[in-house]
This record gives sequence, structure tokens and C-alpha cells, in this order.
Amino acid sequence: MGVQYKGVCYPTAELAKANACASSYQSTIATTNVYTSECTTTNFGTSGPAAMVICKRTNGGACTNINQPYPVFNPCTYDAPSSMSSEYFAAVLAFLVVVYVGKHIYKLFWRREYDH
Repeated sequence: MGVQYKGVCYPTAELAKANACASSYQSTIATTNVYTSECTTTNFGTSGPAAMVICKRTNGGACTNINQPYPVFNPCTYDAPSSMSSEYFAAVLAFLVVVYVGKHIYKLFWRREYDH
């Protein structure tokens, strides 16, 4: 059982939190000022904070930390390893069928007299 964030199913809530934190960077220019905000949280486990710590700066100045709650993560079914292996097997099998059929089509049209 995994959790979903922005349409992607992650195997653990920690990975979803890390992705939410990594995608929180923003930079804005207003008149002569540059405003930036970035997540400074480094512990995403169960012992970590319940909210992201966002560092806001104006013109590269001192950091003002603000606690931002994590987004709501919906439950999802994480089965990537098994579905990826079955899809890989199907692709390999399809490739082998194409090679086999192509070989026989080649022999059908370009057979030499001494190949009998």
C-alpha cells in the first residue's frame, strides 16, 4: 500500500513527503525585490516534523522559517516492481515474435535455390 502525490504512487509516505518538499521551491521577482522560498526539512520519517519547514528569503537575506503542512496524500496500490517486470516480459516476447516472423518472411521472398 502506498501514497499518491501529484498523480504518482509512492511506496512510502516518507518518499512522498520528500518529493513534496523538493517541489516546493519558488522564486518571484517583484519590482526590485527577489523572493525565494524553499523547503529545508531533512527528516521525512515518522520521527520527523509534522509539517515542512519553508525558508523564505527576500533579496538573499536572512531566512524566515515557516511551518507548512504537508499536502494530503491519498492511499494507492503500489505494485511497480511486479507490473514493470510483467510489462518488460511482454515487450521482450513481442520483440521475439517480430524477429521470428520477420525471419520467415525474409526466407519466403528471398530464398536462394541452394537453400532447399
